[in-house]
Amino acid sequence: MSKILIVEDDRNSRVALQKALESLPTEIELAESAEQALERLSASPFDLVLSDIVMPGMDGLELLEKI
Repeated sequence: MSKILIVEDDRNSRVALQKALESLPTEIELAESAEQALERLSASPFDLVLSDIVMPGMDGLELLEKI
């Protein structure tokens, strides 16, 4: 089973994306910030990371550089 990490600071967008993908045979985890995403990535590998670009603090492009 594949794993997807959704990184989105807006709760409504995060939940909508999760609902759109939940029919897939995947495990989905959520992160509210790039910093939280890095914590999740250090604890477990993911097959796909879907990230917002514009977020407070570290943005999605900075997250991509760190990954």
